[in-house]
Amino acid sequence: MKDLYIAKTFAGLEEILAQELRDLQINEVEILNRAVSFKGDLKDLYTANYWCRTAIRILKPIADFPAADELALYKGIRSIDWSQLMGLEDTFAIDATLSNSKINHSQYAALKTKDAIADQFVFKFKERPNVETTRPNLRISIFIKDDHCTVSLDSSNISLHKRGYRVSAGSAPLNEVLAAGMILLSGWDKKSNFVDPMCGSGTLLIEAALIAMNIPPASYRDFFGFQNFKNFDAELWKEIKIDALAQQQDFDYKIVGTDLAAGMITIAEKNIKSAHLKNEIQLEQVPMQEFNPPKGPGIMVCNPPYGERIKTRDIVELYREMGDTMKQKYGGYNAWIISSDIIALKQIGLYPSQKLELYNGPLECRFEKFEIYEGSKKEKYKDYKSRGKQDNNRQKGPAYRRKDDWDREGKNTKFKGKTKSDWAFDAKLKEERKETKDKFPKSDEHRKGHRSDYKNRDEKSDYSERRTPRRTFDKSDNKRKRRSDSDTKDERSNYADRSRGPRREYKKFEGERERDTDSRPRRREYKKSDDRKPKKSYNDSDEKSSNSSKSDTPKREVRKFTREIREKRLNSGKSNESSTFYPKGRPPRKRIPKKPDND
Repeated sequence: MKDLYIAKTFAGLEEILAQELRDLQINEVEILNRAVSFKGDLKDLYTANYWCRTAIRILKPIADFPAADELALYKGIRSIDWSQLMGLEDTFAIDATLSNSKINHSQYAALKTKDAIADQFVFKFKERPNVETTRPNLRISIFIKDDHCTVSLDSSNISLHKRGYRVSAGSAPLNEVLAAGMILLSGWDKKSNFVDPMCGSGTLLIEAALIAMNIPPASYRDFFGFQNFKNFDAELWKEIKIDALAQQQDFDYKIVGTDLAAGMITIAEKNIKSAHLKNEIQLEQVPMQEFNPPKGPGIMVCNPPYGERIKTRDIVELYREMGDTMKQKYGGYNAWIISSDIIALKQIGLYPSQKLELYNGPLECRFEKFEIYEGSKKEKYKDYKSRGKQDNNRQKGPAYRRKDDWDREGKNTKFKGKTKSDWAFDAKLKEERKETKDKFPKSDEHRKGHRSDYKNRDEKSDYSERRTPRRTFDKSDNKRKRRSDSDTKDERSNYADRSRGPRREYKKFEGERERDTDSRPRRREYKKSDDRKPKKSYNDSDEKSSNSSKSDTPKREVRKFTREIREKRLNSGKSNESSTFYPKGRPPRKRIPKKPDND
């Protein structure tokens, strides 16, 4: 009987993990969000824990129930018979994960689960098992999503990213699962060199060696969660490990790592020695700019500083130097770089051929591929052009120049796409148009009838019968005469004769206007007309005051009118301020006449 299992992984590595399970002859694989589910027996469970490089944990679901609140969670956990899964002498730990749940704290959900299990043992045996968080005998996983709880047993117990070979780590070590996923995403075929110019603690180098030599990633571990299950099969587990030893292979290429810091090289040497890969990995303390990698083809996978945990003086300049070094020394390589600093990645100066999104812990990163050519990319396609020139008779379409594509005058018609017969037909049309040129205006001489209009018609028929000529008119008619260049030159020279504003001005002929669209008189005529009154002089003060009063008549009349109304209301005492509209929002201030002085 096959059971359902769920393998958890990082976001972006689901496809890689699913392919790993298929390569292990495990069927019924389904991709989930940051996880992959599959069905199998105990052998499939043991093999997946031992061989999967991109899996974090492999869970075995045992129960699911609705959990709208903490009381429902407590009852659901206590309904499971835990005495069938562990004893009083065993230890247990609980990992809780919440998603869109009314229980808003994962530690509180884990505490309620622990209380339910302990209360069940106390009720049955008057004792309870102890809790241990580091290395328990049984690790329980609680996942609550949309008020629905799934209870699972963790068959890995300790996260699978802890391979067992890391003795010491630097300031910002790369997760082993992520490192293996990056190498598998790069498509490395294990038939070329592998280089990491910023190796750090050597995680990428060790994972690359394990992949190249087909060594199980969990071969350094001595403990798994399924070993404490009640149905653990020790003989089957031993057979799986023996079969894994027989599948190891040799690697004939180089795996090289460099780093600028001497302390990081020391840490990497300790980890490589712990993994028993000292003969397969080469280390050098040298900056990336001075390192000469093995000749390509090859692959370079690099995890440079992001500026988050490892601070650098100038992160932009660092990425620029990386790009210059890759162009100069890594010809024939495929370079893969991961970073969370998108702006710094653009300073490399190379166009990425592939972009992937990964997560390095909480940091959202971009994993980009750069294809580096020896010389330039144009040289790679030089042979293509030379091969195309050899076959001169090959037709590439209507725009390709053939021997027939020449007109009578010997002009090249490469970009016109016409055949010799088409040009002959067009020449015949030109001759017919010369014979009938008197029937057409000069403005229409540049127009050409398209050959598609006449191709299927009788070629012997007259051209004038096929096409109706344009309407002609008497050129002596001044009203219909078109505007010429000479007219525009005259108007430019005589700027004073032109009108202002949007009104259009035309030249006059024989005392008549060209168009009667504007009834306003011309400015020149307006100045000379007798109807206009001459300007008055302001020598006399009376005339000046009278003229100024006339110009300001509207404003003065309004002010005088309003002042008279106010005085009448004040004198009569019948002004109703509540019903009066005041433009400024308040009534005018009442003017109280001054009392005469009684001296």
